[in-house]
Amino acid sequence: MKRYEYAPRERAMIEQSRIPCAVFQDVDGKAAALALSAGFLELFGPGGPDVCNGTERDMCRGIHPEDAQRIAEAARRLVREGEAYNVVYRAQSRGGWHVIHARGGPVSPEPGVRLAVVWYMDEGVWQPRDRDPDYMLLRSTRDALRGGGAGCGRETLETLEEMRAEKKILRRIMALSGDYIVIYVVDPVTGSYVEYNASDDPSRPEEFVLSAGVGNLKMTRSGSDFYTDAEAEGAYSIHPEDRDRVFSQMRKENLLRRLEETGSVSINYRLLLNGKINYVCLRAVTVQEPEGRQMIVGIHNINEQILREQSYLENLSAARDMASHDILTGLRNKRAYTETEAGLNGMIRQKEELRFAAVVMDLNGLKHMNDTLGHRAGDELLKGAAGVISRIFTASPAFRIGGDEFVVLCQGFDYDNLDGRIAELDSLNREHLARGGPVIARGVSRYDGDPSVAAVFERADARMYENKKALKDESRSALRQETQG
Repeated sequence: MKRYEYAPRERAMIEQSRIPCAVFQDVDGKAAALALSAGFLELFGPGGPDVCNGTERDMCRGIHPEDAQRIAEAARRLVREGEAYNVVYRAQSRGGWHVIHARGGPVSPEPGVRLAVVWYMDEGVWQPRDRDPDYMLLRSTRDALRGGGAGCGRETLETLEEMRAEKKILRRIMALSGDYIVIYVVDPVTGSYVEYNASDDPSRPEEFVLSAGVGNLKMTRSGSDFYTDAEAEGAYSIHPEDRDRVFSQMRKENLLRRLEETGSVSINYRLLLNGKINYVCLRAVTVQEPEGRQMIVGIHNINEQILREQSYLENLSAARDMASHDILTGLRNKRAYTETEAGLNGMIRQKEELRFAAVVMDLNGLKHMNDTLGHRAGDELLKGAAGVISRIFTASPAFRIGGDEFVVLCQGFDYDNLDGRIAELDSLNREHLARGGPVIARGVSRYDGDPSVAAVFERADARMYENKKALKDESRSALRQETQG
């Protein structure tokens, strides 16, 4: 099987975690490690289990010889068959033998991919004495896993593991995975569940503390019908615009069907906590545990992530806006015109019905203004021309495509009233010739089954030069009359 590749951001999150954990995959029949956390390397050190090589022998390097075969078999079942992984063994850690409790299970980051995540806990220094509690835990666990006689360790395994490991492993899941508001362990068939809720209440020391201060969800700590209780809770905590969508996906039959098809379910929505909107992601997976298949449901606080993404998108939009607009005039620039032209050409090739016209314009007198009064005065003239164009062609994109060149691709209301728009521009030109102001030569051409936008532009451009000559002639005539007068 091809090795799964984490995205750089996801890999960094795992590898930078101080929680000892590892992610495995069955590659060519061997348990290959895809990622190791900083906590794993700190726990086992450079001489610890070299699981990244992916060979069974290397997986057992550093593990006590009496435990190596048992751990190798459990690891194979984990990665090949998706069985739950729950083992206690002896391993070299920080220069001595320590009792290690490793627990994990399968995860599916995307359809068709099954990985295994294992968390490791150091239960203390191991000493080969019957009275040593860590050794007793190791021996009872080994006996239970090997199927020893009645009373050989099942009760001890259940009590010690639950007391010493269950809360720890949940805290490690939280610390590795992010800011969870609440986690549920659910029997997918009966709906009975146990809740680990966010709280900073010091009177509840065993509580699964996740994100104190984010908000207190009011679902009970345990219950007999997760699906009904979840909908009752959501009726007042889920944003009204998201409720129907979330309720539909969380119905028992829909949720279990999706879990069967894909292995995991993610639902993003908004929660109303303490009167404020918080973005959350509900994630559900199923795991095979000794007592049967269980569904793990976590509500993950993604508020900061969403706000960062929104800020990024806003900044990206602003950057794109700046990249497509002329800084001086505020009109769209040559790049934006090229993109718009390409879009229209695609529609022309598809023989779509189009109604648009090109109005090509050129600002008269800009060079003379720059040469006599300076570029600052020329800039003001350009901004004045852009203002005129924007006020006249209110329903169409206007572009500055050169130093003194502009084009409007008339559409919609502007297209329907094109003659009136041009008449308004001509009227302003006469006024500006007489009293001062930007004079803008123009040429107009409607699309009429042409092979490209360029053909429409070229007709309008030729007509613009005719108008430009007429305006210059009119300007010279007005100047002669003023001089003679």
